[in-house]
Amino acid sequence: MKLEQRVRVPPEQLRWTLSPSDLGFSTTDEVRPGSFVPGQHRALRALEIGLALRGHGYNVFVAGEPGTSRTETVRHFLHEFNDPTFVPEDLCYVYNFRDPDQPRLLRFPVGQGRKFRDAMLAAVMRLQDGIPRIFSSEVYSKRRRARMKRYTSRMEQLAATLRRDAEPAGLVLVQVEIGEHAEADLLPLIDDEPMAFEDLEAMVEEDKFPREDLQRLVSARAALEEPLRKFRDAANRLVREAEGELADLDRQMTHPYLNLVLSGVYREFEDVSGVTDYLREVEKFLEARMALFHRDDDESEAEPEDEETRSEVRRLQVNLILDHGDLRSRPIVFENNPNVPNLRGSIDREIRSNGMVVQDFTHIKAGSMIRAHGGFLVIHADDLEGEGRPWHMIKRALRTGQVQIESGEGEHQGAPRTLRPQPVGIDTKVILIGTNELYQTLLDSDDDFPKIFKVKAEFDTEMELGPQAITEYACLVRSVCDEDDLPPFNAEGVAAVVEHGVRLAGQRNRITTRFSQIADLVREASFWAQREHNHSIGARDVLRALEERRNRVNLAEEKTHRLIREGVVLIDTSSQTIGQVNGLAVLDVGDHQFGRPTRITTSISAGLSGVLNIERLAALSGRHHDKGVLILTGYLRQTFALERPLAMTASVTLEQSYDEVDGDSAATAEILSLLSALSGVAARQDMAVTGSMNQKGQVQAVGGVNEKIEGFYDLCLARGLTGNQGVIIPAANIPHLMLRPQLVEAVRERRFHIFAVSRVEEAAELLMGLPAGQMGTDGRYGTDSLFGKVQVHLEELAEAARDYLPWTS
Repeated sequence: MKLEQRVRVPPEQLRWTLSPSDLGFSTTDEVRPGSFVPGQHRALRALEIGLALRGHGYNVFVAGEPGTSRTETVRHFLHEFNDPTFVPEDLCYVYNFRDPDQPRLLRFPVGQGRKFRDAMLAAVMRLQDGIPRIFSSEVYSKRRRARMKRYTSRMEQLAATLRRDAEPAGLVLVQVEIGEHAEADLLPLIDDEPMAFEDLEAMVEEDKFPREDLQRLVSARAALEEPLRKFRDAANRLVREAEGELADLDRQMTHPYLNLVLSGVYREFEDVSGVTDYLREVEKFLEARMALFHRDDDESEAEPEDEETRSEVRRLQVNLILDHGDLRSRPIVFENNPNVPNLRGSIDREIRSNGMVVQDFTHIKAGSMIRAHGGFLVIHADDLEGEGRPWHMIKRALRTGQVQIESGEGEHQGAPRTLRPQPVGIDTKVILIGTNELYQTLLDSDDDFPKIFKVKAEFDTEMELGPQAITEYACLVRSVCDEDDLPPFNAEGVAAVVEHGVRLAGQRNRITTRFSQIADLVREASFWAQREHNHSIGARDVLRALEERRNRVNLAEEKTHRLIREGVVLIDTSSQTIGQVNGLAVLDVGDHQFGRPTRITTSISAGLSGVLNIERLAALSGRHHDKGVLILTGYLRQTFALERPLAMTASVTLEQSYDEVDGDSAATAEILSLLSALSGVAARQDMAVTGSMNQKGQVQAVGGVNEKIEGFYDLCLARGLTGNQGVIIPAANIPHLMLRPQLVEAVRERRFHIFAVSRVEEAAELLMGLPAGQMGTDGRYGTDSLFGKVQVHLEELAEAARDYLPWTS
């Protein structure tokens, strides 16, 4: 059998197809909807274990590529997770009467935090309503008047002696405002009105009052300084005594009511740790501040409280930062903006109308680490690269089991001292979602990472293709149709979706698990079907959606092919040329990959430099490409330099390539270009070659084989198919072929050809029309063989080197 027939890939091997009749249904209306993302059994098992274990460090890192439905799977698992052992609790911050800068944390059984907050609010409202009524009662007024009368009488007795001594000297005892306080003083009595000495000084300067009279008054005031001081001391003692007695009266009158109001709160929450101590402090605070509930006689009940009163009453509030009263399962929090304040919590600042900045325990807000207490916090790991070191905050919280809520970084002018609330002990399981590369980076760079993220749930980008996978794909299609209210898919449409899933996987026995792309394809196919007024979605609609999607993103591909068609980029698809081969590359522009033919050329001369990689010399070659060129040098040595060294200089390059080249998939094309140049045998330009190789001449599989074949096919199609054009690929890539249906049809009609080779010699014979030849016992290849011609030329180059490079002799 001729080599061409032996290595030709039949149309049946160019694309895996699914017969609609094998699906067992007519439309997806007959299929049950999928419950969750299939094909991730390893990841699901890890998730199951990671969610169930509550031990220290059993947090979960969900690793995988975007589009594999990592987040949707985690969401499904969390909502389905049921833990009968879960006992939620509520968290409250209250005022710390002993240390206001450190608000106290109270922990309540589920639902009790809300009740405590409401009970305290109701108690304060009852006190604000009831105590003023006590103070306005006739009983209270009579007792207060009696006490005030007694102290007023004693004050008058104290003042009578001082007045008796002051009046003959023209002085009168008055109350003078000094700052915020009133102080007794002796002032001149002028025209039956007290006048300040400063005002008399001004009148003297204006000759309106005799200076000698002023001097007499000053002397009289000085003579009475000691009696005035004693009066002040006695009056202050009397005022303090009166205030104390009035405060005692307030306590006596209000204590029964205060006790009545708070006793219910005491009884209801007596079993909650810390509440009884807190209520005792509240009681002491209120007893010491009964003046808060006094109203002036002319004060309207509707008149708003002053700022000081509001501030005092505010201390009795309860800040419920975590309310699980309506929770029936472990809390689930998805944090989409995981900066430090959002994770840790914050203490806001309130700017009052007077410009004053206020910050107290009522401004404390829980972050997502606390809101997920007892449950799960889900974060996309890529989002942790923001400002404020959120990753370190998460590590510290998981390591210590506590979260310290703090103010923001910046301080406001006029702000009070920063609060340091009591730390919140948490039992939060964190689930990070990220790529495998990020997981490995954290594993390598952070010693704490494996200690606090002990479970890895790894999502694969593909799964085994089989009846179960096909069934699950059909269920997935049904689910998308139901969720988006789309028409059903018929069997032909589902088969087309499955076939595309196989192409995305890159191997005919695998199918992709990038279900977001599959779901998008379902929606787009539905769009085009409804545009055509179809009642069900078929294969034609799926193919239309794929073609439309490609047209949306293939501008770079179209421009590249246009440059080739216009001759700007030189690619020959019809002649034969020595030392020139069409290689195939794949360009990735982010949302689209396409194949691009690339001209590979070789020039030969006498010398000792061996094979020169022009890309490497121009700093445009990556490590993998460098390795590929070194491998082909090794192949040349093994094949042609067993008895004598290679004496040549050959330069190999990818023409019109100005970006970095990496990968070794051009190695086979490069060795063929080199063999053509050494042998002087022209290589076919209507064939393109792709394939890696090893030093033994074996052709190895490459990536992007479908895109590479289709790229050369599209170019040949644009120029007109001759029936001779084709592509040479590695035989190892046959299981990866999922070519477009029109290309498969062209191969079936012999308008295009695909050959799969295992060795460089097979590719050389296809491309140059000569068998490579076998080495004889004398170490020589036949002169009519391709390798024989290469051998002869190498010997000629060696002779030239000996003649012109004397140091080689």
